[in-house]
Amino acid sequence: MNGQDYKIDLIRHFHQDRKGTGQQFQYVVKTEDNLLFWLLFDTNTFTWRLVEEIAEGTIKDVKF
Repeated sequence: MNGQDYKIDLIRHFHQDRKGTGQQFQYVVKTEDNLLFWLLFDTNTFTWRLVEEIAEGTIKDVKF
């Protein structure tokens, strides 16, 4: 976020979907600072996208 670097401590969730001719890989990760992020990697564009910063305690509500 805003050019800030975060070190991933734990991958909490992983999901893979086929989109068009490529795939999308979705991750919920926990950083060393105990922040949770929902990240998406798209093989069609070879880009990462921050989907959402998730408040602690709502991880069970994240739907893929």
